[in-house]
Amino acid sequence: MTSPDEPQAASGTGPTRTRHAGAIGFWLGLALFVAAMVAPPPQSMRDVAREDLGAKLRSMTAALLAERGQGGAEPGSLAFLAAERSVVDAHGRQMMRAAAVTLLVACWWITVALPIPVTSLLPLVLFPLVGVMPIERAAVPYANANVFLFMGGFIIALAIEKWGLHRRIALNVVLWVGTSRSTLVLGFMIASALLSMWISNTATTMMMLPIALAVIGAVLGFERSDGGGAGPDAWPARGGGPECAPPSAAIRS
Repeated sequence: MTSPDEPQAASGTGPTRTRHAGAIGFWLGLALFVAAMVAPPPQSMRDVAREDLGAKLRSMTAALLAERGQGGAEPGSLAFLAAERSVVDAHGRQMMRAAAVTLLVACWWITVALPIPVTSLLPLVLFPLVGVMPIERAAVPYANANVFLFMGGFIIALAIEKWGLHRRIALNVVLWVGTSRSTLVLGFMIASALLSMWISNTATTMMMLPIALAVIGAVLGFERSDGGGAGPDAWPARGGGPECAPPSAAIRS
């Protein structure tokens, strides 16, 4: 016989596993970060760094030679090649530090070691600290036009949801097309299309979700009460409770 304490233990398994995964991910992310920070860049990363520098490599090498007081070194000389290698190595180490931050953020993001909003802001803090790029450049991706597009769409979605405008639009379309299952799908498609004209698809999906759940509840309630005797597009006109009402009535209530 199952003891009354077993459901409570089972219900606590999920949060416990989440905490354990978060703790493991936290220390694993730190270990990967430190390992990537102290490891020398491999030859493949040096090759990528040389390609990334491109035409700037010669000018950066000349600037380094000028700082060392060897401004007269000719290209191809030992001094020039040594300075060029120093520039490539420095850029490779910079790429390794960027990889270290990426590993840390990815590990903490996957395991949710910290809240995801906090983890998403780590590059803004760590890139300037480890010398990958100044904070002015690190903040540029956070001000991308797509970020403001999604943020504006969610703000509009919250305003529409607060005043119930999304329900009015969706329900009017659903009621206009009818209450059979096939026309309900068409109604949701039309309502989603109208909403997605003004806000993002993600925000539209979030706003249509409660409406869809109400319709699914009505469909399941009818199937349980009717026993599957009616056709798939038929809705009973008899009484007997809200589960026997058409989806439009269930949503309207």
